[in-house]
Amino acid sequence: MSSPAQVVITRDTFLGQLGLMDLSSRIRDRREGDEVYKAVLGFLQAENAVELREASGGQVRELNLMIPGTPLHVRLTSELKEKLNGLMIIALILLGIGQGAWPTVGTAVLAGLVAKITKLRKEYGELCIVESLGEVAKRSDESVCTNLYGRPCRYPNAACQFMKSEGQTCLFGLAEIKQTLTALEARDVLRRENSVEPFIWKVRL
Repeated sequence: MSSPAQVVITRDTFLGQLGLMDLSSRIRDRREGDEVYKAVLGFLQAENAVELREASGGQVRELNLMIPGTPLHVRLTSELKEKLNGLMIIALILLGIGQGAWPTVGTAVLAGLVAKITKLRKEYGELCIVESLGEVAKRSDESVCTNLYGRPCRYPNAACQFMKSEGQTCLFGLAEIKQTLTALEARDVLRRENSVEPFIWKVRL
């Protein structure tokens, strides 16, 4: 494992410092930004990556964790960077599925979501499906298919079975998407919101 890099984050700089800039365009207002920051900070604490510096009197400045604008020192390893990428995808999902209402997610739930996301397989289109559920307005299999089919492959280096080699185009068809959604439901990653087609899907929290 590589030695950790020391980075300093604040509420206003954490996206860039942690390599999460792709998330910035999805955050619609300051309130959502605050919720994303709290979720990221909770995850970093759970990973014991936040380094609290001592004040002049020798006391640990735990108050820093409660003040959004206060700089915090983070030990950022390559493994943690990979997990943060998973957290970014989760944030997209929560922002999309919550439709503006970020759900209250505890640290344990967040850690469980990260574990689920990091196990999704790019080569079988699983990650693309879960990402799409955070991007489409109506979370049906048809909407997921429209969001992916015929568009540039999201992970061209993943050797996805649904990628057209010429032009790196996604050929993830509706039948295959339905089968994959059902498989992800069986693995407790997704759940159906309704009982009849078209099914509406949601990521399990």
